[in-house]
Amino acid sequence: MSYHTSWLEFVMKPNRSARWTLINRVAPAFLVLIGASGAVAHDEVEIGRRTNGQLVVHYHGHGTIALEASIFPGLLGHATGLIGFHSVELHDPHGDLHELSPQSDIRAQLVAIDPGLLVRDGIHVMGVGDSMVFGSPFFDYHPVFHIPGGHRGDVFTATFRFVDANHIHMPSELFSMEFTIDAGCIADFNRDGGVDGEDVHAFFLEWEVGHAHADVNGDGGIDGADVAEFFDEWEHGHCD
Repeated sequence: MSYHTSWLEFVMKPNRSARWTLINRVAPAFLVLIGASGAVAHDEVEIGRRTNGQLVVHYHGHGTIALEASIFPGLLGHATGLIGFHSVELHDPHGDLHELSPQSDIRAQLVAIDPGLLVRDGIHVMGVGDSMVFGSPFFDYHPVFHIPGGHRGDVFTATFRFVDANHIHMPSELFSMEFTIDAGCIADFNRDGGVDGEDVHAFFLEWEVGHAHADVNGDGGIDGADVAEFFDEWEHGHCD
């Protein structure tokens, strides 16, 4: 099975460690991205069919998806490419979930999306009515979900309908996904379990170079407002 993440036409291949290796199809370079994300490997959208031929979607995740600071070059704010859309591999007759026809051509149509949330299909930012082309099974497709601004607690929704361009399977019901910003514990900036001067030092190291992690207020910029937000949280001396 091939793995695909659409940002800059990367192919994403999980290995046995906590790392993700992304192979760039455009340039013959290898970029290894190491780190955790609020969206994790089991946040997967599984696409199959019912006995009656209708496309059906099973989401293997946990409610609202929290996006951490973007690790993608040039993308400020919060983003992830770990959420995959993949075809069912095995029949589950008890759950009325079956493999797709090998002659099918599956696509995800964007039906609605909240302002402030972007779905990046390659270098293309999807608009309502656009489709991601998954093709015939078996597929595992990874777009990039991106919140360039926003604030902690904001929730953004994207709604899709899955269709078969070859009309072998009937369209799915509407499927919605919710996203928010995972700011973590701002006061414990270095995440060592304590709130002290080391967190101030760690914050300013990130802030001075304009790293996305220093965008603690989630507005898409690195400026004095982030300093004020950080110290407001840090002075509380604890994480809620």
